[in-house]
Amino acid sequence: MKSIRLAAVVGFWTVAFAACSNDFSIFEQSPADDGGPQTDGTLPESGSGEGGGNRDGSAQDGTLSDSAMGGDVTSGDGATNDGAGEASSGGQDSSADTMVTDSAGDAPVDSPVDSPSDAPKDSPPDAPACGVTGNACCAGATPCTSGCCDPQTSKCVGDAQNCQGTNIICSKGTCSPCGGTGNVCCSGASCTSASDCCDPTDNTCVGPALACGGTNQVCFHGACSTCGGNNRGCCLSGTACTGAGACCDSADSTCVANNTDCSTSGNLCLNGSCTKCGGSTEMCCASSQCTNGNCCQGNNTCLLAGTTCGTNEVCAAGSCQACGAAGDVCCAGNKCSGVPTDMGCCDTNGTCVANNGACASGTCENGTCCGASGEACCLTGKACANGAACVATKCP
Repeated sequence: MKSIRLAAVVGFWTVAFAACSNDFSIFEQSPADDGGPQTDGTLPESGSGEGGGNRDGSAQDGTLSDSAMGGDVTSGDGATNDGAGEASSGGQDSSADTMVTDSAGDAPVDSPVDSPSDAPKDSPPDAPACGVTGNACCAGATPCTSGCCDPQTSKCVGDAQNCQGTNIICSKGTCSPCGGTGNVCCSGASCTSASDCCDPTDNTCVGPALACGGTNQVCFHGACSTCGGNNRGCCLSGTACTGAGACCDSADSTCVANNTDCSTSGNLCLNGSCTKCGGSTEMCCASSQCTNGNCCQGNNTCLLAGTTCGTNEVCAAGSCQACGAAGDVCCAGNKCSGVPTDMGCCDTNGTCVANNGACASGTCENGTCCGASGEACCLTGKACANGAACVATKCP
């Protein structure tokens, strides 16, 4: 008895559950509807289940809407396209409404139109990366991935490139002064002083005659070069100059060959030392020359200018030459030759003028140029060249 009751309860709830899941719209009465038993809703009707024409005989009646005459509408009707609209519209499929009208029609409004217009507001353009050469410096302890952060522009500058300002360059991570002696070289391996050299071993500007570029090299005339040879820079250690008897000219730190003039006038390289030369009674300089118009004599000694060299000769302009006759240089003591009563005159330009000849100013009269303003009055002829009267033996 208990088993029968339990089976009845299970059967009741099974039927109730099935009823809740069925499409009850099939029970709606309309003209020509079959109005058949409940089994017509979801199960295929048997051949004898319903009487009369237009009865359903299809096994697919479970989800298809009935036509107005009670028959299933099969054209365009499918189990997957049934919707709520079929019951009231005579079984028309709602797929057009679901797929075209509702979804596809709304999509352009919701997606394509909305997204592009919002994108610039939602995602602004990416900012340029900081820390890269040419871009802004980053914040923090490492403002640039390499090179320097230029404090004048707050931009990253590559190593050995110019920073903002005059003679400022990026060196070892810092914008620093360049080109001065002891500073890093400027771009192009240059220094601000033409006599300084950019030492390639450490990219630093060094001054003249300083070690530069490696062993046995010095800064010489703006370039690091080998030292010790004639007309090269003096070496800083060991033998300053390698040539026999050569001298290191202290005036410009240059090696000078033996018996060659040093850079300072009146100095001759003699056996390794720059020695005085050219003055009166001093040894002659290179090529038998003396200074200040002095003359080199056969004993390699300089004779003072204006001194008699021989008969009617005088040392003038660095050589012994004839003197005394008109047109010659004046002899020693500014004298010109001639008979005692008919002497020529030594004019202001150092040459002799014949007696009664015209001097640069006035007239030559017996060894003296006279008659010009400020000169002695002439003893014969016109006392004064300008015709003025002589005043206290002087021409006004």
